[in-house]
Amino acid sequence: MKKVILLDSSYPINSRNVRILDSLKKNFNVGYITWKRDGKELLDETYKSKVYIKKSTYGNRIKKALYLMGYYRFLLKNIKELNPDVVIASHWEMLLIASIAKSKNNYKLIYENLDMPDSKSEIVKWVINNIELYALRNTDAVILASRFFKPFYKKDKYLIYENYPLKPQSHLDSNYSIRNNLKEIAFIGNIRHYEVLINLIKASQESQIVISLYGGGPSEKKLKYYCEKNNITNVKFNGSYNFADISCIYERVDYVWAAYPNESFNVKHAISNKFFEVMAYNKIGLFSKNTKLGEFVENNNLGLVIDPYDINSITKCINKLKDDKLISQIRFNILEHTKKEEIFWESNQIRLINFVEDV
Repeated sequence: MKKVILLDSSYPINSRNVRILDSLKKNFNVGYITWKRDGKELLDETYKSKVYIKKSTYGNRIKKALYLMGYYRFLLKNIKELNPDVVIASHWEMLLIASIAKSKNNYKLIYENLDMPDSKSEIVKWVINNIELYALRNTDAVILASRFFKPFYKKDKYLIYENYPLKPQSHLDSNYSIRNNLKEIAFIGNIRHYEVLINLIKASQESQIVISLYGGGPSEKKLKYYCEKNNITNVKFNGSYNFADISCIYERVDYVWAAYPNESFNVKHAISNKFFEVMAYNKIGLFSKNTKLGEFVENNNLGLVIDPYDINSITKCINKLKDDKLISQIRFNILEHTKKEEIFWESNQIRLINFVEDV
């Protein structure tokens, strides 16, 4: 049985990578190597993992770059011990060290391209784009997390494998089972991008609608302070949630905020898990204009598209939510779309398994 090792740079590894390992374990001997950069304790492991422990603040690129050599040495040691047939490198930094390590080891290298290299600085962006290009020379295949990434990658062997959700499962005893009487726009996930979420809150003040935030994150405290300071009562902070409750959360909400900062090059071309989740639960998603996903949603009438930096644009969108005929048509279009496209992880995983087998 082939041995497959996934290479990541955070701990715990992200949920997509866990699902990749869960799918591949059906046909391969799997494990992962990753970097734990905070002081939290190690969790119980489903997979035999090799964890590099070196404190480095998440988001601090300078410290991460300085410590990357230590992680590279850790990788070399464990690659020699594990002797994998295939290494899947998640993100461009991991691709770089995996491609260098490949010259000293005999394995096939797959680049799992979750996000395209991006930076607000054009110089930094140019540098990391060229690092990625250099690493791709020693790469056997690429997994693209968005159909809109394909024009930027010329590899002959590639797989478009997007952020599909698991099939919904109801949990009737969940804390999220009780609905609000008012309509609810929900943000579900890591609460960041304050400059965007604050516009949603401001735009909602003239309407009878609840803004519910599910999750924690770097912008949660600042948003709470703004709401308390301005006596805003229609915003509900639900805190962190268990992924097992995701079905109940989607079942109770009416609309889903899936609009991210559209000034980012990566966001312009990414296709978020929120897109597939609103398809799966037949909810109305609010997506960012001037993005490839926004264009796709608009052209197929699968949701509503707004400018996340324009309060007036968001207000107009909230008013459109009152149009029952429009909402019914979107829901019908979503149902028709899901008949044509496989949107669940379980339905797509055979493509992933076959792709890794053939590399």
